[in-house]
Amino acid sequence: DGTPRRSVDTSEEEWRYLPCPVVPGKVNSCTFDIELLADYEPPIVVTYEVTPFYQNYYSYQQSVVFAQLAGEEVSASAVVDGCKAEPSRERDGVDIFPCGLIATSVFNDTFEFSQVMLHDNDSQMVWPSDYERFHNPEDYLERPNTLWLHERYPMLTDAARGVKSRRFVDWMFPSFFGHVRNMYGFIREPLKKGQVLTLTVNSSFPVEALSAEKRIIISTRNGLGGR
Repeated sequence: DGTPRRSVDTSEEEWRYLPCPVVPGKVNSCTFDIELLADYEPPIVVTYEVTPFYQNYYSYQQSVVFAQLAGEEVSASAVVDGCKAEPSRERDGVDIFPCGLIATSVFNDTFEFSQVMLHDNDSQMVWPSDYERFHNPEDYLERPNTLWLHERYPMLTDAARGVKSRRFVDWMFPSFFGHVRNMYGFIREPLKKGQVLTLTVNSSFPVEALSAEKRIIISTRNGLGGR
């Protein structure tokens, strides 16, 4: 709604953007003006939050085949065993890669500011040990009857990166809380109190049926990585 909520830590502000609903079959773009309530020095962390959103169910967290994400050859029986929910394995007779409830529920809203650059896909934003676990398979883009990640989530990744999208890697490590809060990107220039930023949200991630809300958070980085 464009109205900031201040945290106890004065280096953080957050905004809900519920008035930007998902439109079936298309990306709904909405624009908000944000007036900052404090000065911020770079690096400035931009984070998204979905709440409530429960990734901590056992069936959700176990619905993944990590060998797929590592680019290894996986048998059909291993896919069925790891991704038990059929809609997470195939769509209209076409195999989904990678399969699983986590990989088929990825947050894919995007953000941009008119006045400052938002750096949003730097692989250094995740732990190198996590990022290096993800690889596309040897027959990537050549395997028949396969629906690849970039075809399902073009706002998240492209054919060149596939599963090596930093935001996808983040999502594949579920939260144990009743909400998801992940880093989206960085602003690398100072922001001043009273400055107005024009935020464009490209809304693709549906939350209305969950009675959840989506937020974007701006905070200064500290020794713990943010907030």
